[in-house]
Amino acid sequence: MSRLAVSIHGTGHIGLPQGAVWAQHGIDVVCYDTNESLIRELSRGTIRIKETGLDEIVKSSVEAGLLRFSSNLVDTVQNRRIHVLTVPTPRSEDGTADTQYVERAALGIAACASGSKDQGLRLYVIKSTVPVGTAQRVRSLLEEKGYGNFIVVSCPEFMPEGRAIQDLTKPSRIVVGVDHSSPITNRPLISCTKSTPRSCKITPKSSWSCPMKGPNWSNMAQTASLPPRLLS
Repeated sequence: MSRLAVSIHGTGHIGLPQGAVWAQHGIDVVCYDTNESLIRELSRGTIRIKETGLDEIVKSSVEAGLLRFSSNLVDTVQNRRIHVLTVPTPRSEDGTADTQYVERAALGIAACASGSKDQGLRLYVIKSTVPVGTAQRVRSLLEEKGYGNFIVVSCPEFMPEGRAIQDLTKPSRIVVGVDHSSPITNRPLISCTKSTPRSCKITPKSSWSCPMKGPNWSNMAQTASLPPRLLS
């Protein structure tokens, strides 16, 4: 049985901890970044991010051969079908999140993947902090460029800086959104762990504020906010 292989695009406060934790659990991870000096530092074991336990997990995962760092996009994408986008989304002048880096990352991955021998189904997982509708926008961009056989997934992160490792290993909840027309599901998927505290809730004010718009958005929000004893 082949090992699950994932590429992570962006090695900041979201991407690096996520990649390290996945590698610790046996997943083959390549963390990609356009910042070549940052990649050289990470490859030498120098970590700029201050997260409790991160240094040890990165070191052990690199030594196990399950985590490496690259600034070569073609090398990163080859033979990998799951691509996780954790690139920055800085604020625009009008205060909204600028998603150009998310869009560029997805298009760059698709371009490299199109030349790969492996033309199997690919997943683009958006974990960057993005506004409602970004997944649909990315999907449209990929389709406009003629790329096919892919699924765009929304998987928002809830990690406060300084607690990333704790939240990744014992998450209060995991929310995954897939378009209703996707071949892998016909409704949003909610997975909440038993460690979810009663005080932690997700309560969108309206369907327009919820990234999983559709007939089941209200049920999705209510399910995500249930206490752990009702999720088992």
